[in-house]
Order: sequence, then C-alpha cells, then structure tokens
Amino acid sequence: MKGGYWLGLSRISGLGIRTALRLLEQYSSIEQLWSASDNEILNASGISKGQLQTFIKFRNEFDYNAAISSLSGQGIGFIHMDSTEYPDTLRTLYNPPLVLYYKGDITLLNTPAVGIVGSRKATHYGKRVSYEYANGLAASNLTVVSGMALGIDTEAHKGALSVNGKTIAVLGCGVDICYPKANKELYDNIFERGLLISEFLPQSEPNARNFPIRNRLISGLSLGIIIVEAAKKSGSLITADFALEQGKEVFAVPGPITSQNSQGTNELIKQGAILTDTVNVVLDKLEQEQSLFENVTEIHKKAAISLEEKQLINIASGAPVHIDQLVEESKYPVERINSMLLFLEIKGLVKRLPGRFYQAL
Repeated sequence: MKGGYWLGLSRISGLGIRTALRLLEQYSSIEQLWSASDNEILNASGISKGQLQTFIKFRNEFDYNAAISSLSGQGIGFIHMDSTEYPDTLRTLYNPPLVLYYKGDITLLNTPAVGIVGSRKATHYGKRVSYEYANGLAASNLTVVSGMALGIDTEAHKGALSVNGKTIAVLGCGVDICYPKANKELYDNIFERGLLISEFLPQSEPNARNFPIRNRLISGLSLGIIIVEAAKKSGSLITADFALEQGKEVFAVPGPITSQNSQGTNELIKQGAILTDTVNVVLDKLEQEQSLFENVTEIHKKAAISLEEKQLINIASGAPVHIDQLVEESKYPVERINSMLLFLEIKGLVKRLPGRFYQAL
C-alpha cells in the first residue's frame, strides 16, 4: 500500500528528508523502492552504506498495516507527497515533509491562504491587530494560517473563526497533542471547523527545535506572511526569512519604537517588508498580483488573466500536461508555475488532475 510505504519512509531514524528523497529519486515510484531487493538498494548512489542498511532493516520490519490502523483508531488522517491533497507549494520546498498528519478538513490545504505570526508575549495592541486582520482576511475568503501559539497566533485563529472563516494550525508537536494546554478550547474549535496539521509523529512532544522546522510550512502554505509583533530575535523572523526564500510577500505591522515587541517588525519594514497599517494593504497587494477572490464575475476573472497565465492555459489546452512540461515550455521557475496554477484553479480556468497533471477548462 502506497500510503503505508510513505509512512515507513518518513519514520526511519537516521534517514533525513533529503536522503530519503535522494533514495526515492533512483526509482520510478515508492512501490518500486519498497519492493527492490536488498542488493539493489545497497547499490544506490550518493547515500552511505550505513543509511542504506538502516533503510533495509526498517523496511523489512515495518508493519504499515498496523501503523495505518493505529492512526485510524486515533482519528488521525495522513497525506503523503503522492497524495492529490498534498499542496504543490510544499512539494517545491527544499525539504518538503514526506508525510503530513492531520485532524479536520484536509481540503483547506489547497485554498488561498495568508499566514499571521508574532510574539507569544503579545501586547493588547498586537492581539487586537492580529484578531482584526484575521477577521478581515477570513471575511475575504482567505484561509488564515498560524501556529496556535499563545499571543498573536491564538488571536489570528480566533479572528478567522469569529466570522466562520477558514483557518489552519501548523503544530510543532504531534497533531494529537494540544500545545499550549491553555488553548484546548481553540484546538477543539479548529479541529471541528478548520484544520490541524503536523509533520511530527503523533505523541511527539513539543520542543524548541520543532518550531523553526514547522515555520517553513506556515510560510509554504501561504501567499504571504503578516508579522504582527516580533522582538529582535523572535522566531517569527525565521518565518519571514522562509517566506522571502520561497518568494512570498512579507507584511510587517509597525509598532511603537519604545516597544521591544515592535523592534523586529520595524526592522523588517526598514529592510523592505511591506508596511501594513490596515488589512486592506494585504488584500489590495494580493488582489493586485493575482485577482484572488472568487466573488468576482466571470468576465472579471478572464479579464484579469496575465500574459504568463494565458501562456500556461495555452500549453494545458487539449490533453492534460504534467507540471514538468509546463516548466519546460514556459521557462518559468517551478515556484512561479505552482503559484500561477493555484490561482488559475481558483478562477476555474485550470483543473488539477492526479499525478500533478493539469488541464485547461
């Protein structure tokens, strides 16, 4: 079973994501990797013998049926890199999660989203801004992504839920663990009305190392990141760095020069982040770039298509085409292709098919 093989590949201690992907690249599918003989595996290039032996030992002992049954019994779902639900925006990361565990509405992973992050020790000002911005984004049919930490993250999720909007919490622990415990009610609300996801195994306790790792997913799932409050060495600045590396917009909310919580955000603005004194700054910027919103007329949708998007539509007209062909023929970077395809799907002009194939409608 493909899903079980992905579960196994993601759980091998001592085999990191990059090594696992290098091993997988030498086979046409994960099924072929899992069924290859020990000798074939040991001949894999670019991977140490010790790591290959670790893989073989784990593969021969791993009970994927028991693993899947255990997840099901806990009410936990999972997707993997071959899943239709797995977002293309995460596939293009340098170290994409092999498996994502989830509770809630998995379809939210492929909706247009904006991340909101900031200080755990937020001020009243920061909490109010986070709540109101999330409220405005959700009311505009954007999914709000955050990390469910105290302070800014908490208010972002609450602000989205307050207007029956969509929100995703990316956790730095197992998806079955509520952290912090004070957010149990929020955790339950997101489970019922949004999505909880994690790349960490169920029952994984939160630790300091996990949070920078999860931050790349918050930015990876988002069209842009809003930093509401951040001290000079805040973890939120790591999220901003990830967003810049991924070609995403970084929005920063200015704050009092006397506030430690505003030193990081004010510095981001000096470095070129978009000064964001109202949520409309975010909405206008994103609408200007891609005509995001679904409530525009069909005429507006088609009029707003860029020349780049028209080129993709022309390539994808007729028979379905693979994303690799779109990259080859258009000459655009794969990150740009993924972004354009997402918006074309939202506009109802391109359909995504299994296996990363696309077809113009």
